Amino acid sequence: MHSPFIHHSPVSVLSNNGGSIHATSAIGAASTGGDREGLDPSWKNDQENPQNWNLQRKCYNTLIALLYTFAILFAGAVYLPAHSALAVHFGVSSTVTIVGFMLFTLGLAFGPALGIILSDIFGRRPIFGLALPLSCIFTMGAGLSTNLSTLLMCRFLAAVVASPAVAIGFFMIGDMWTVEKTKFPTMIYVLGVCGGPHLGPIIGGFAVNYGNWAWAMWLTLIVSAVIYMLSYFMSETHETWVLYTRQKCLRITEFIRKVNRLATIKNGLQVTTVRAVKMLLFEPIVTISSVYIGFVFGCMFQTLVSVPLVFTKVYKVDLIESGFSELGISGGMLVSVLVLIILELTVHQRAQKRVMSGLGGNVAPEEKLQLVLLGSIMFPIGLFWWAWSAREKIHWFLPILSGVALGFAGLSIILGLTLYIQEIYSGDTLTSAIVATTTMQWLLGAIFPLFTIPMYEKLTIGWAGSVMAFTSLVFVPLPWVLWKWGRDLRAVTKFEVNVFCEKERREASTAV
Repeated sequence: MHSPFIHHSPVSVLSNNGGSIHATSAIGAASTGGDREGLDPSWKNDQENPQNWNLQRKCYNTLIALLYTFAILFAGAVYLPAHSALAVHFGVSSTVTIVGFMLFTLGLAFGPALGIILSDIFGRRPIFGLALPLSCIFTMGAGLSTNLSTLLMCRFLAAVVASPAVAIGFFMIGDMWTVEKTKFPTMIYVLGVCGGPHLGPIIGGFAVNYGNWAWAMWLTLIVSAVIYMLSYFMSETHETWVLYTRQKCLRITEFIRKVNRLATIKNGLQVTTVRAVKMLLFEPIVTISSVYIGFVFGCMFQTLVSVPLVFTKVYKVDLIESGFSELGISGGMLVSVLVLIILELTVHQRAQKRVMSGLGGNVAPEEKLQLVLLGSIMFPIGLFWWAWSAREKIHWFLPILSGVALGFAGLSIILGLTLYIQEIYSGDTLTSAIVATTTMQWLLGAIFPLFTIPMYEKLTIGWAGSVMAFTSLVFVPLPWVLWKWGRDLRAVTKFEVNVFCEKERREASTAV
């Protein structure tokens, strides 16, 4: 069985028609149960099929995708310890220099559309092969900038050219792992997406403290170079490209020349823009998940600015020590992933066995939202805890401990809702749903840090933190709506769902 990640990538399968090669949707063939035109029927059991690779090869390629994502998001966050020094260097306010972080995060929002389309035309491996070197060129430009405008533009472009690698990491995991085993690599990957940025201020603090602001950029180049060398043995996982690159009768250059790029781009834009917007606006499950994930992600990125700012002002710590204040949030995220893995290996698998031993089928996706429900309650508590525990008379360990609660709750919500969406949709619809959620998270992740410094300067620390805490209370009912009425929402959806949800939908319509 193929992973839902494979189904939701608009993979281009080639069919020979009159001597030219056209891009057709592998997803459509798979979802309708038809044979994939142009693919060898024995491909399912072929040793070169990424899903048939040995465990070591799968783990290596998954690790490389994770490291690439870490390097790119690290490049975004390592800038933060330097923004105050940049303000002094260029004679502007810290609110202005924080735009460099905002623009980098905004640039990542281009990833889903660019990654899906480009990887269909050129494969996964070339995208990874070019993303870091191109990003490093603009990062070097930022480090050598003599004016703030050039630095900000280089930061934005560094993120845009790197963003496809972040986006297709999800699809690469689906290329290799079967549907039963996709969850665990996905959990680790999302941990890298959310947790990686919180290591940037720690390491960046050392670089800027013992060097200057430009060392935040040079450190990015060093980390990227190391990861790029580790990726030397990375394999292509896009099944169409794996098939055609090994056929002696068709050269790669001829393959690229004959692919109908226009059809591939048209299909990619349909999936990543038109349908994604429709689902974001008119599909309640995607709307609720995207908005909530975006808000939580924005709050988590806001802490990258607010936590070091507060520790510097309240506890008079230096640049290095302020970076370590992020460890509480990172620790909470790690605990969240461990708890999710334990739940999956125990509670969820036992429930699945009970269902299969009885009437068959699967456990309803809503039954796996327990940690999201817990996170929805803990997240406001963590925000209030942080807002009112950062005081000179209160030991610094208490606000760091609030970060553990915040990191645990935040990642539980983001990861839980991401897995929930994966369990419901299939085909191009799943791609569009993932695009909607990830684009929303990058957009809000870019916006929230922008107003953090002015908010903390105009309000007290307690009330500035409470603004976000009170706002988060508005979102608490959302996952409970999915838990209570998710099945009803799935029954009336007009979008493509997986086999289990489709069976439920037919049974519901028959009962009516």
